[in-house]
Amino acid sequence: MKTELTAVALRKLPRPESGRLELTDTICRGLNFRYTARGERTWSIRLKVHGRDRRFVLGNYPAMSLSDARNAAGHMRAEVTAGRDPVAERREARHAARVDQATSVSEVLGRYADLHLAKLKDEARRHNALKRALKIHMARPMAELSKADLQALVDDKARKTPVAANRLLAGLSHFAGWAHRRGYTETNIGERLEKPHRETGRDRVLTLEELGAIWNAAEKLGPLWGGYIRLLMLTAQRRGDVAGMRWEELEGDRWTLPGNRTKNGKPHIVHLSEPAVAELECIREDAESARGLIFTTTGKTPISGFGRFKERLDKLSGVAGWTLHDLRTAFASHCAEAGLSESVVDRVLNHVATGSRVSAVARVYQRSELLPQRAQALDRWATILLRAAGEPLAGQVVRLGA
Repeated sequence: MKTELTAVALRKLPRPESGRLELTDTICRGLNFRYTARGERTWSIRLKVHGRDRRFVLGNYPAMSLSDARNAAGHMRAEVTAGRDPVAERREARHAARVDQATSVSEVLGRYADLHLAKLKDEARRHNALKRALKIHMARPMAELSKADLQALVDDKARKTPVAANRLLAGLSHFAGWAHRRGYTETNIGERLEKPHRETGRDRVLTLEELGAIWNAAEKLGPLWGGYIRLLMLTAQRRGDVAGMRWEELEGDRWTLPGNRTKNGKPHIVHLSEPAVAELECIREDAESARGLIFTTTGKTPISGFGRFKERLDKLSGVAGWTLHDLRTAFASHCAEAGLSESVVDRVLNHVATGSRVSAVARVYQRSELLPQRAQALDRWATILLRAAGEPLAGQVVRLGA
């Protein structure tokens, strides 16, 4: 039966009493959802390969969501259109893997890093996370690694850091799926691993008093870490973007992040208020060079050890139960209370709405840089922060809504 599949409809779909139920998506041509009386729910797509009808199984539901299935179907169709036979290729890959059953986890992970992770911006972070997690299994043949092994790694991580365990699960699942598609394992051992922690949206908004306490505590951390936390507060940018800030990205009261460092891949301009410029000048006085990374202890890599730094900051400030990302939420919340435009705040945060339902007016605002308004917003934010910390701003700062 052909129908427009939806996530809600799939969740509510009753199990057939006998046989199987098959639904064909009208949005993604050829995508099929099969639900059997035994409770098996699978995604597949029918395509012609060298003139013959072929059914390609894409994955199981709900491990593979509707959107993931549509994406997978699109990739499969593209491969077939290009003249490839994915099933035959996987059969050959499995045969090659059986010839070399001794291929170690370490070797497979290395190939995964070269062929997949190397394409990602955060290649090093993901690779290191997998190496740490799989350390005890590195010398084992990949073919011997089991789903229970991966689940144990996730569960061990969850005992200390539940949210980080969710990230590890995602990384291990993708790696295992990649290894299976290339024939290193007979089954996909990363499929349907149990998620250890159910995440909910954060609603933590730091009060002005808490922000003032954090600001004042930063002074006790020294120019490097103290300057980092204050720049994080004053610019409202992501923690990784600020940690990777370079002297050559600065020009006057502007900081320009290149596209290869931003989450959306596009260059982003950040206004530097007077306090932000002053913090950078303090760091420059202690820096050996006015080029390269600003926040670094090695001269080659950005600062790290955020967990230890955050614990110390919590003790010094007396503020607990918050994350560095909550500083961005605080900026958005308190600026909204001060009457600043939501579109301006979003541009400061480098949030860009996507999707077909975005209004024409919203698209115009997205294309607009709104640089003067963004500068005013960050100047206003600096005023709010310094007043919260009991340090009235010296100099001329534009006050919106005054």
